[in-house]
Amino acid sequence: MEPIKLSSSGYRSQKITMSFLKANTVSLIYPIPFVILYMAIVLLVESSRMAESLATGQVAAQTAGGFGMNNLLIEFLLYMVLLFVLIVLHELTHALFFLLGCENGWKSIKFGIKALTPYCHCKEAVTVSVARQSCLGPLWAVALPLGVIALITGSFLLYLLTIVMIFGSGADLWIVFKLRRFNGKTCYALDMENEIGMTVFVPDENTGISTADTPGTEADA
Repeated sequence: MEPIKLSSSGYRSQKITMSFLKANTVSLIYPIPFVILYMAIVLLVESSRMAESLATGQVAAQTAGGFGMNNLLIEFLLYMVLLFVLIVLHELTHALFFLLGCENGWKSIKFGIKALTPYCHCKEAVTVSVARQSCLGPLWAVALPLGVIALITGSFLLYLLTIVMIFGSGADLWIVFKLRRFNGKTCYALDMENEIGMTVFVPDENTGISTADTPGTEADA
């Protein structure tokens, strides 16, 4: 929905935003519980795999190949290629979930790069519920499948990429945390293109829209 329509319909707005400096810190803090959980699962799986290898005498054969410079170079190049693909999928997943609440479809979606950071921007205000789904989408639609594949294959490269993608959702997790107080159906959120965060539109009492579970005018920045 166009923001001007919400404003003219009696919605009041408030910003949920943070500085780029804070965003760098947040990106390291909010994903930590997910990283710890995933690492615990990795340790359990790899410990079991190692014990099985020791029992069958396969460890020596698996490590006999060594770590030559050629192998390291190939691994690095593969890492960079896969990282690029995953970043594209991350932003595309944001867009696909934004589309669930867009009236104008892809016309309202914009991709770009700012401060060497790729981003996906939605020009329309969507319900807070859709905004939450868009923020969490890359975590469970990209990082989760990647993490499962890493566990199945035992690939260190995929383990590393999974952790990188989890940390890549740090700012998104912060936004979801800040949106927790808003009604998912009656409140709307507009993604900010030039700032990190969202503008939330809350229905005023005069609109006649239920404000259950909707906060008052308390600032959330």
